[in-house]
Amino acid sequence: MAAIIPGLAFTALPSYALTPPALLISITGASVEIDSTGAQTYTGTCSATACPGVAVAVAGSITWTGTIGTFTITALNGRSKPLLTAPNIDLGVSSITTGATGGTVTISWTDTGFTVGESPATMNIAASGTGSTVFTSYVDSTNAAFGTGTQVGTTTSGGIVTGPGPSKDPFSMTNVEAITLPALVGVNYAPFDTDFSLQVAPTPPLALTCGASTGTVGTAYSSMLVATGGVAPYTYTITAGSISPLLLSSSTGAITGTPTVATTLSFTAQVTDSSGLTGAGTVTAGCSIVVVTQMQKPPALKVQCPSSTATVGVYYSSSVGATGGVPPYTYSVAFGSLPAGLSLNTSTGVVSGTPQTASQTGAFKIEVTDSTGATAFSNCTGSCSSGVTVEFGGNNPQTGWGDKGSNTSKYTSYGLPLNVYGFTTSGSPANLSTTSQWGGPVLGITDSSNTDQIDSGHFVQIDISSLNAAGASGLTICMSQLQAGSTYDVYGSNTKGSLGTLLAGNVEAGLPRPASIPNTSSYKYICIKGHTQSCAIAYLQFTFPCACSIDVSPGKGQCDWWTNSGGSSPKQGHSPDQCGW
Repeated sequence: MAAIIPGLAFTALPSYALTPPALLISITGASVEIDSTGAQTYTGTCSATACPGVAVAVAGSITWTGTIGTFTITALNGRSKPLLTAPNIDLGVSSITTGATGGTVTISWTDTGFTVGESPATMNIAASGTGSTVFTSYVDSTNAAFGTGTQVGTTTSGGIVTGPGPSKDPFSMTNVEAITLPALVGVNYAPFDTDFSLQVAPTPPLALTCGASTGTVGTAYSSMLVATGGVAPYTYTITAGSISPLLLSSSTGAITGTPTVATTLSFTAQVTDSSGLTGAGTVTAGCSIVVVTQMQKPPALKVQCPSSTATVGVYYSSSVGATGGVPPYTYSVAFGSLPAGLSLNTSTGVVSGTPQTASQTGAFKIEVTDSTGATAFSNCTGSCSSGVTVEFGGNNPQTGWGDKGSNTSKYTSYGLPLNVYGFTTSGSPANLSTTSQWGGPVLGITDSSNTDQIDSGHFVQIDISSLNAAGASGLTICMSQLQAGSTYDVYGSNTKGSLGTLLAGNVEAGLPRPASIPNTSSYKYICIKGHTQSCAIAYLQFTFPCACSIDVSPGKGQCDWWTNSGGSSPKQGHSPDQCGW
């Protein structure tokens, strides 16, 4: 919180600041309001002598220390633009004490003229001491000081409250604290203090993603230019080049039509939003559509990761637009997960929403499917996660091994299929089965010399082609040691029913001893055969490097206030991870 600086009270500010922010302190029958110049205006029983106080005003901040009724308030501080990144306001009270009687004091902090904001708005609150407070926040699309057009939320406890933002620009923002305290706070009780911020999600920067990059002669083409951020609605145009004979919808960004000749359509696409801003309200993108004949193979299907940074309480929007293949496309999160509050539009590939928690999502991959059924997975090329591991069997409830009574079984983890087969070493089918070991099922062969296990005359063959296509680069196998001294062999094969090439031999089995198997990505199948004694498959783990990730940083608000006050630890009601300690 800003300290009181002697000699700065009532200092005149530049003309652009001679509007709110404004600070209002009121009790029953009396109030004092401080404007952005530091001037104090009194109503009711308040006067310069009855409600003495010292105000300090600098651009974007008002601090007041004084007495009103039974309340003595120290370093009451409101902050707004330009000290805080708009649209954001913060109201902090260093301490409040009371005299022989208690009561209720209401403190309001407001500022006007905010632009480019949208839902949601987020209240972030902390309070300590004996007493109670009703915290209420408003945004007002009439841009009135202390406007109450839309209530963001109201609460009597600390934490985060999310509610609606403004319906149009410009708008005002107001925080109101109604604080009720008993008598002799500061004598019989510790002084009361609060910190209360309100942040409206700033409109993300306008961005434009090209549509599908391939088309086929004689086949209807349908794709879209996708705008994110800025202020909707959008207007789309072609400013250079041509897409003829295709047509562009200026209102939706849809590009449709039927190509007639094999060619490359190169063009500059432009989108203009409704903000009215010069420069920031218009962006362009260089795009191309490669039109091939029915006999030509389209470029490889690819999909990218979304933007890797986000902020708690701030609206996020980023496209994972696909290229290549044959549009239209369908998108999904193949495995892993997005941060809480974000979701993927399966038609447009836009990831959007408002993150709720500060953390880095573990890792995830985006899968795109084109109109022919071809699929591709995202590979991060910038700031990447270390990777994600997909497990089959073991503790993964999606893929716990189960009795099948045949030589074929299919398991799925995070949407990735794993087809498993049982064979004798001569290539004859052998039924798969399970038994219990170490509190969970393990996978083996019914007809093995040791029932439900894998001996030297049988093997389990695993089709890993779909995992290789998704970018798997490593395999870890853990085998259950059902007999003392059990070992096993691992082979790579491209022929169903055949062992193929030995990759790792005489590997020791046992649940505490997982083994990393090299050079698996060049094979369609992995085969596991008993070597000495018998064993069974406990779990398989596949590693996918270069996974996407979104690092969600904590919102500021109260964290800024506490740091600026010289604090070295979080304010009561703030967890350390919220403020970065």
